[in-house]
Amino acid sequence: MAERAACRHALLAAAGLVSGVVGWGRDGHTITAHVADSLLSSQAREALDRDIGGAGALTDVSVWCDGYDHTAAGRWSSQLHYINYPTHECRFDWQRDCGGDQCNAGALVNFSRQVYQPGLSADRRLMALRFVIHMMGDIHQPMHVGSKLDHGGNLIKIHENFSAAVDGHHRANNLHAVWDDSIVIRAIQEVPSGKPSNDWHDLSAYLLKALSTDWKDEVQGWRDAVAGARDEQLLRSGLTEVAQETAHIGCSKAYVDEHNSTIKQGKTLGEGYYEWGKPEVLRQLAKGGVRLAQLLNDLLEGGSSAGDAERVPPAPEPIALYEPKLIVV
Repeated sequence: MAERAACRHALLAAAGLVSGVVGWGRDGHTITAHVADSLLSSQAREALDRDIGGAGALTDVSVWCDGYDHTAAGRWSSQLHYINYPTHECRFDWQRDCGGDQCNAGALVNFSRQVYQPGLSADRRLMALRFVIHMMGDIHQPMHVGSKLDHGGNLIKIHENFSAAVDGHHRANNLHAVWDDSIVIRAIQEVPSGKPSNDWHDLSAYLLKALSTDWKDEVQGWRDAVAGARDEQLLRSGLTEVAQETAHIGCSKAYVDEHNSTIKQGKTLGEGYYEWGKPEVLRQLAKGGVRLAQLLNDLLEGGSSAGDAERVPPAPEPIALYEPKLIVV
C-alpha cells in the first residue's frame, strides 16, 4: 500500500512539474484527457478510480509520460510518442514505420492489452494506463505522424508571432512546437469565459459542447475507429486508420501554410497560419478525447482491474514494461 501511495504521489508531482516537450503540450494532453473523462461509462470510471486513484486522476496522469521519457529509467519509451514515415510519404505503413511495434500505434496496442491482462500488479496496470491515456493524445497531434526527414517538424526552424509567451511558455521556434503548444495556447485565450484569464478548462468545455452540436453527426464515426479494442486485429486496423488520418492532416495543414505553400526554414507564421491550423487542432483534441473514452470503456468494462481478473480469460506472462524494447505477447 505504501509503495502504491508513493507511486501515485510521484505521478501527481510529475503532472504538476513537467512541461510538454513531446506530444501535445501540457494543455493539449490535459484537454484530451478531460474530454475523455466526461465521456466515460460508469463502469469504466469505477475501474479507473480503483486503478489510478480517484476523481480527476485521468487528467492528472495525462502528461506523466512526457517526463518519464526524460529519465534514465524511461528513456527507452521516447520513440513511442510518434510515428515517422520516410521522405514525404504522408501515410502510415505499420510494417515499415512501426517495426516491432516500436511507435505510437504499437505502444497503444501493447499497453491496451496490459490494461485488461489478469494477474497484473497494481503498479504495472497503472503504468499501462498512463501510456494508453497519453499515447492516444499523441497519435492525434498532426506533427506526431510526420516525416522522418525533419523529425516531425522539429528540424524546421520557424518564427511565429500569433501567440503570447504566457505561463512559462515561450513562442515556438520550430514547426512541431507550434502544433504542440502555440495554437492550443492561443485557442484557450480566445474562448469566452467571463473570467480574467482562461485556462484549459474553458477550451475543454467548449469542445464538449461542440461534440453535442457542431460535431454531433461525426462523433460516432470517431468512436468506431477504435471500438472493440479487446480484439487486437480490430484495434490495429482502427489505429492504422487514425494514424493515416493524422498524417493527412499534417501534410495538408501543418507542413503547408494558408496559401498552400510548403513551410521552409526561417518562415514567419502569423495570424493566417493560426486561423488555418486552429480548426484542425480543436477537432484533433476532441477526437482524441472521444477515442480515448471509447478505448478505455472497451478495455475496462467487463473485467478490467485486479479485482475483476477472474472474468478475463487467462493470458501469457505479463509484458515487460521497463525494458528498452517492448515485448508484445
